Amino acid sequence: MTIPRKVNSYAPSAPEPVTPPHCRFCRMRMDLTRISPYTGGHVLRYFICPNCHLTECVKV
Repeated sequence: MTIPRKVNSYAPSAPEPVTPPHCRFCRMRMDLTRISPYTGGHVLRYFICPNCHLTECVKV
């Protein structure tokens, strides 16, 4: 007999994998620098270009 576990509905789910965007200027693939929580249930992912250091934010 298995014991039913209580599911924590407030626990954050695993973030969805996102393909890194390409830089607008040099077209290189950007590196993920950090992931931060976002109010409203979304997650912000910050990317930076290793060549020209352009930063971009993606909401998931």
